[in-house]
Amino acid sequence: MAEETVSKPINEEPLSKDYSGQDELDVLLSFDGDENELFDSTPPTEETEKEPEKPVPQSPVTMATDDLPELVGENFPKSYLRMVERIKIQYRLLPSLNYDAIYEEFKVLSVPSVSTPTLQVINDQLHRVQAAKDRLAEIYIDVLKCYTLKKRSVDILQDAWMRFTEEKSADRRKADAIFRINEFLLDFASTESVLKASMHILKNLDSLHENLSRRITIWQLQLKLGDVGRNALPEIDYDATITDGCLTEDVKVSKDPTVGTTPEELNF
Repeated sequence: MAEETVSKPINEEPLSKDYSGQDELDVLLSFDGDENELFDSTPPTEETEKEPEKPVPQSPVTMATDDLPELVGENFPKSYLRMVERIKIQYRLLPSLNYDAIYEEFKVLSVPSVSTPTLQVINDQLHRVQAAKDRLAEIYIDVLKCYTLKKRSVDILQDAWMRFTEEKSADRRKADAIFRINEFLLDFASTESVLKASMHILKNLDSLHENLSRRITIWQLQLKLGDVGRNALPEIDYDATITDGCLTEDVKVSKDPTVGTTPEELNF
């Protein structure tokens, strides 16, 4: 039987060569591939799944952007437009208020009161009230800064436009000015509502703080009076302290202890 022969492909080279045991010069002369592949000794790393990044909480007060109110209409004098641009420059320096985020934080800053609190509850509420007042003070300062400038700017723009309007009556001039600067007025109204809400919450926190302090004062008086009543004051018969010279026999007989103090006893 004829032996079966297996044909081998000509010039077949292995996929990867083993250069161990050779000199560096021999390796360089015999290697015809990429040098980075030859000298890259970095071990392969396994790809790991990255954890999703948690969103960073944003502060309700940020720096102002270019989203500023604009005038409505046309044919504005150059001097009036120059004044508006100067007001916008001041607007850009103000902190930008995220009204939705501020109102959501107001819900957290509100501390509910407890009808019959214990000493531990009062201590916890005092800490919560003080922390809420500190955070509310930070928001209140930024809101007040915006409120002061925007209120003054709205007054200046409204009063100044009455000089350039062509309307005859006072009501029509005022209506025309309000129409021209209505975006500034709406922006100011949003800031004013946040300011009033912060003042209301701050007033409520002050009232709660006074209520808690008053409860502590009452407890201290109760403890002091109870201690004095048990140890300091002896058993006194107050009826025996009234002498015969102060009240007559008729008054003593006719006195009803359930009625109250008589005029003669008031003079005693």
